[in-house]
Amino acid sequence: MRRTPPRPATHANVQLTSLKPSQKAKKAANAGILTPLQGKIAPNFALPDQNGQIIRLSQFRGKVVVLTPMDPTCTTVCPVLAGEIVAANQQLGSLSNHVVFVGFNVDPYWESIQSLQKFDQEHGLTTMKNWYFVTGTTPELEALWRKYYIWVQRLPKQKSVNHASYIYFIGPHGHERWLVGGSADKSLSTSYTALIVQYARALAQHS
Repeated sequence: MRRTPPRPATHANVQLTSLKPSQKAKKAANAGILTPLQGKIAPNFALPDQNGQIIRLSQFRGKVVVLTPMDPTCTTVCPVLAGEIVAANQQLGSLSNHVVFVGFNVDPYWESIQSLQKFDQEHGLTTMKNWYFVTGTTPELEALWRKYYIWVQRLPKQKSVNHASYIYFIGPHGHERWLVGGSADKSLSTSYTALIVQYARALAQHS
């Protein structure tokens, strides 16, 4: 589900809508949809992460947040995106201290913390101290999907889902800045890595 046509971000501390993607990032932007958002405060939540700790989006004020839906049993888009996140975090270097990556569960059939831990272990996310993967009860997750316009189609017989795949870039003041469409195309993985690095760096450096 897509948002209504957004207005450019106009928060006084961040005027970055004119930022031009690098060539690699441009490929990713063209493959998905890179959209400057209105700059509203990103919806808060309080949910347990992969370590059982309650995580609130508001606790990350002062840092850039890269927020994305994740399915812990996915074998297509999500593993590719996980690899992009790990690579982007490495490329950010010391700037990664000012960036956090947050995934939220979109699979109501696999809500347990153990499911999140298994996904993290399989896809190298356990190496990241700034990675948080949150889950909750089905009603809690449904409320979060609505807040972030994430479409989820349940497939009861297969105990799996289809879902929208977006990446939200949230600035240090808690404002939504950009939204980009995900991609299952592995050939674009380094391009999406470049996009994540470029826009996370821009928000961190212009906060």
